[in-house]
Amino acid sequence: MDERDLMDKLQRLSTLAQRSHNRRFRRYGPLASPHKGQGRVLALLQAQPEVSQKELGRQLGMRGPSLGELLAKLEDKEYITRTPSEIDRRGMVVRLTPEGTAAAGQMAAHAPDADSVLGCLNNEEQERLAGDLDRLIAALEEQLAEPPKERPAQEVERKKEGWGHRPMGISHLAEAPTPGSAFDRRQFPGQIVGFGEPQYASRSATGPP
Repeated sequence: MDERDLMDKLQRLSTLAQRSHNRRFRRYGPLASPHKGQGRVLALLQAQPEVSQKELGRQLGMRGPSLGELLAKLEDKEYITRTPSEIDRRGMVVRLTPEGTAAAGQMAAHAPDADSVLGCLNNEEQERLAGDLDRLIAALEEQLAEPPKERPAQEVERKKEGWGHRPMGISHLAEAPTPGSAFDRRQFPGQIVGFGEPQYASRSATGPP
């Protein structure tokens, strides 16, 4: 099969799957599917009612503000609780509440409707499809992975040679001005003359005005 035709089929499948999810969302709300969003969180917590937020984020493929926002919505509905971990005080433990268990049960009741499209494949075909999709996902993740940022070779060489790090020594600060130079206080009163001198020199070489 031509690769372009295969990509068109995958795109078509993705579009139809999204339309199907949107239809279920209008019917069941945020808990439309155990494979996405809030429904997926409840499905995972139903299998393990207590889990660290870090581990939950790893299983969801989410982290940072996105995960926090998703969990906050479930917390507002009293479906979950988040408490500091006794093992690691910097971490949080996510637990399913009785209300969350009931909501997960209701979601499971209409889950067959969400998964009915896979009914056209037998178990062996589903496993083969899952394996093929895993390979495609891994290939795309590898293709889209950002390589570690490297500093330009020229910048690295400058760092090695000490460019931009000129030491601040007395010889740079306390060179005595010569008469008639740009830093002669008689020509530029009020300028700093050398290391250790007052910030403002007198306005006259013979004394204060």
